Amino acid sequence: MRSAAPLLALSLVLGGLLLPLLAPPARAAVADWTFLVYMGADNNLEGPGIDDFLEMAGVGSTPLVNIVVQFDRAVGFDVRYGDWTTTKRFLVQAGMTPTPANATMDLGEVDMAAPASLVSFATWGAAAYPAKHYFLDLWDHGLGWQGVILDDSPITYMTTAQLGPAIAQVRTALGRNVDIVGLDACRFTVEIMAELQPSVDYFVGSEKDEPLAGWPYDTFLAAVVAAPVMTPVQVGTWLTTAYVASYFGTSPYSVNLALVSGGALPSLVRAFADFVAELNASVPLLQSQVLAARLATERYERNGLAGGDEFDLFHFSENIVERSGNPRLAALARALQGAIASAVLAQAAWDNPTPTNGVHAAHTHGLSIWFPDTPSDPAYDALALSRATGWNGFLATYRSGSPTSIPTGATARSVDTSLPTDGLADAIRVDATPRANGSLVVVLTEHESIVASLQVPVLTDQAEALNLTGPHPGRFNVTVLFYVGGKLSDLVTVSGLGIQARYRFLGSVLDPQGRPVGGATVTLQNARTSVVLSGRTDDSSGQYSLGAIVPDFFVDGDTLVLTASSEGRQASAAFVASARGTSQTVNIVLDTSATAGVNAGLIVLGAGSLVLAIVLMGIAVWQREQIRGLRRRLP
Repeated sequence: MRSAAPLLALSLVLGGLLLPLLAPPARAAVADWTFLVYMGADNNLEGPGIDDFLEMAGVGSTPLVNIVVQFDRAVGFDVRYGDWTTTKRFLVQAGMTPTPANATMDLGEVDMAAPASLVSFATWGAAAYPAKHYFLDLWDHGLGWQGVILDDSPITYMTTAQLGPAIAQVRTALGRNVDIVGLDACRFTVEIMAELQPSVDYFVGSEKDEPLAGWPYDTFLAAVVAAPVMTPVQVGTWLTTAYVASYFGTSPYSVNLALVSGGALPSLVRAFADFVAELNASVPLLQSQVLAARLATERYERNGLAGGDEFDLFHFSENIVERSGNPRLAALARALQGAIASAVLAQAAWDNPTPTNGVHAAHTHGLSIWFPDTPSDPAYDALALSRATGWNGFLATYRSGSPTSIPTGATARSVDTSLPTDGLADAIRVDATPRANGSLVVVLTEHESIVASLQVPVLTDQAEALNLTGPHPGRFNVTVLFYVGGKLSDLVTVSGLGIQARYRFLGSVLDPQGRPVGGATVTLQNARTSVVLSGRTDDSSGQYSLGAIVPDFFVDGDTLVLTASSEGRQASAAFVASARGTSQTVNIVLDTSATAGVNAGLIVLGAGSLVLAIVLMGIAVWQREQIRGLRRRLP
């Protein structure tokens, strides 16, 4: 696995590097793509570095695709091709081997972990081999948010805080963003992407450790050479697919790779900041729920072994929704999931059922985040993601404090507020008497979505009575949240409270010629509850009218079955009920001339219901297609 934390046990001395001014070769014609591979193999990855170079040479550069490598080798790991140990630059050609004679330049010993080295290579490569698109590949060990590119001569690595300004300098030299920055290294986390985002359009990397063999350069580059007009999104998508395919069914490890849009990261960071604010407010009261959510979240490697500090961010948010009991936090978690889904343009994974190191990739969504048991690195506070979201503050406190409630004594019930009263509960009343000054928030949810909320400042021991109404009649869950000093101090949930309203189903029973069928028996059954309403059609008009109470008879979205029968003949049809109004018109055709028995009823809905039915049918078709697509992609 591409992890080298043991090397970092030594003292690290980081510094700049002044490179000699070397004249580039004559400027080439503008290609479609230039791949700039910054291969830091001055460590135990020297052998895999040679192997990857040979994979690149299995394809080779063309007039439309440049494969440019800065290759730093090590002492004592691999003696092939002259056992040289300096840093050389290559324009990789088909069939080339990494010998000194094939190098474009020999730079001597270079500290590849120095930001100046990276800037020098990238700006030189772009100037010498100009292209419409640039792919900067950082090839080496990865340390998650801490950094990348470990160099044994001297023992150093490039921190994420150093990498950001270096990529910014490359952007300045190009006069535009780098098209793709990829890490053929372990643990390309959201923290690194946020640091580089202002200078990069797209990112490619793995949430977890990579096998030593890294990316399949032969199959990946062959595809680009075959179709050099591919866009950055197409190139990144192809790489994610080729990478996972190269390990599928054969690797002892689980693998994943994702393509992430840099342009979508600011929105994602804002959604994450909102989520973190409520998450931070929810502890320590919901500490056990948060810890349970973390424990259930897919966790990746440290030094190739289980128990690392990177977790899938999307999966964590899913577990928060499932376990927190805080509807505001759940809503923000879903918003974060939407932002992640928008940012991750392609994601491929293979989950080994029995991985050698016990680390799975069953819940990868493309973005991992540092979530240690106990944060111990103050350098994390300086990262752009920490500053923008307050995640570092949450990490510092999520295990501390005692989950002690400041009770409000909150209760909730359905009430009739009409004057004079009509016997229908048209609102939900919340009563509370907080034991401290703070903010009282009442949230109304339906099917896990917030449909109404109310927030009021409250004073110690002052009774509060709040009435809420929903957007339509139905059954709702009520959650009362009490915040003191910005911290959640009490949470009370009451489920299944009803807001009632009178409702009427209207329509006609007609024969196939459009003539009314009088005296027909009409029944309306809720498919979910089996509750039935019944009536008869008017003798002359064939019309019927059935009264109901929502949500006693149905709730929004229930499937209802309308049945009409006359003279031993019967027709039935189903439709989706809408509580977003006071009535619904449903007509049905009954063929009274047919043989006695059941015949298929032609149902004619009112305009609003018809549109709803069509939309629901469309959703069902879309869901089936999505499932089929997933089955095609999954092993």
